[in-house]
Amino acid sequence: MLCAEWQELCIGRVLLGLSVGLSSSISPLYLAEITPPSLRSVIGNCHRLGIPIGIVASQLLTTPEVSPLATVQLWQYIFLLPICFSLIELSVIHFCPEAPSHIFRTSGSSAAMALLTQLFGPQGAASHLEALHVEAAAREDQGPASIAELLRDGQLRHPLLIGAPCKYNTHHHVVCSCPCSPLCCQHV
Repeated sequence: MLCAEWQELCIGRVLLGLSVGLSSSISPLYLAEITPPSLRSVIGNCHRLGIPIGIVASQLLTTPEVSPLATVQLWQYIFLLPICFSLIELSVIHFCPEAPSHIFRTSGSSAAMALLTQLFGPQGAASHLEALHVEAAAREDQGPASIAELLRDGQLRHPLLIGAPCKYNTHHHVVCSCPCSPLCCQHV
C-alpha cells in the first residue's frame, strides 16, 4: 500500500493541492504569454478543457466496471499514468521558450525583443515589448501588494469573489477524482 498511515495521506493531499493550484494558475499564464494574440483564446480554452478531461479520465481509471486497474490488487498501478506524463513533461520542458516577461526583467529589453521576434514576428514583437515596458512602469508605481489591499479594493475584490469559488471547485473535483481519495474509492 502507498500510504501506511493517515498522516501520509494528508501530506499527499496537501502536496496534491499545492501542485494543482500552482499548475492551474501558472500554466495558463505561461501559455498566454508565449502564444500569438490571434490564438490566445483557443489555447486558453484548450487548457481549461484539459481539466474536465483529466477528471473524467481519472474517474474512468478508478471505476471497477471500466478499468482493469480499479481492483484491490492493482489500484496502485493507476499512479503510473501521471508518472508517465510527468516524465514526458520533464523531457519536453527544455524545448519550451522562456517567458518574455521573465527575460525582460532578468536580461533586459534587447533579449526580450529577440525572443518576442522569434515568437510573434517583428510586428507583434514591438507591441508586446511596449506592453512589457508599460507593465514594468505600472509595477514600479504600485509597489508591493498585500492581502488586505486585495480585499479592500473593489476592482480586485470582484474578480477574487468570482475566481476563488472557481478555483475551489476545480481543486475539489481534482482531489475527489484522485485514486487515493477514500471518499471516491470506497471499493479499494
